[in-house]
This record gives sequence, structure tokens and C-alpha cells, in this order.
Amino acid sequence: EFSCIESAILLSISQPPKQRSQWLQKALDIAESTMDDRSKLWLSQLYLMEGWQFFDVRKFDLALAGFKKALAGPLGSANPAEIFSIKWSIGRALRAVNQVQEALDIQRGLLAELGASGGVNGYVYLEIGECLQLLKEHDEARTYFDLTYKQLSLNRWYADNKGSELGRIQDLSKKKY
Repeated sequence: EFSCIESAILLSISQPPKQRSQWLQKALDIAESTMDDRSKLWLSQLYLMEGWQFFDVRKFDLALAGFKKALAGPLGSANPAEIFSIKWSIGRALRAVNQVQEALDIQRGLLAELGASGGVNGYVYLEIGECLQLLKEHDEARTYFDLTYKQLSLNRWYADNKGSELGRIQDLSKKKY
């Protein structure tokens, strides 16, 4: 069953969107019904993938539910970065469903985790900035947009593929109200 799940995941990644969803659902069906503990370890990753599929089609409530299932699922040998990613995803979905303060609380918690390890993360800064902007905390938001710009402009993929987004972030870091 483990190999069947893995194969379905690979097919879900390599197929056009309609088939992608079908293969992901097949992987989920197998993982949810299996008695094999090793195969169940796929569940958190599958729920996270499902959540992002829902998010991409703007079904934010379903995305949030998937992300929460990912965090509650069997994480097995998940490393801290995977758990961090799931928490970040929950915060992002909360902002999308207009639960902005809850989203901000999660992102600030992630920022505290980063601070404890000496890490930085432009995506966390961005989410904090976006939340603060929505809460009309513009001065503090500008600070986070500045941090976001400094971090994400160093990310070659982001700079190459999200140039207009980087420009928007830079504008927000300088915007006066």
C-alpha cells in the first residue's frame, strides 16, 4: 500500500489539474483505509497537498480543514520544518477566510519559533505584514513588508517568478497613510 500511495502522489504531481485531483484522492483513500502504520504516515502530507489544491481554487474553508487535518494527522518522522510549513499554511488559510487576528497569532508564533533558532523567513514576514495591513496597523505592517522585501528579493526563484509581487511588497514597505 505504501508504494501505491507513493505512485498515486507522483501521478498527482505530474498530471493536468483535473487528473491531479483524482490521483490525490486515490492516494488519500488508500492512506485513510489502510491498516499499515507506515502507509498512514502519508496522511499529513496528503492532507497538506489536498489543502493547497482547495486553496488554489479558492475553496478556503476546505483548504483550512485540510491543513488542520494535516497538523492533527500522524506526523511520523516529520521534521520541524514540515510542521512549521503546516502551521504557516493554517495561518495563510485563516487570513483567506478573514480570521485575520487568528492568522496573525499563528504567524507571530512561527516568528517566535524562528527567533529562538536564529532563523528568518520572508513568507512569515509577508503574512504578518498582510495581516497587520488588514487590521489597519499600517506602521507595523510597513516594517514587516520591508523585512519581507529584503528576504524574498534574495530568493532567486521568487525574484525571477514573482517580480510584480516583489514590487508590490516594496511599495507597501514605503507607503505612507
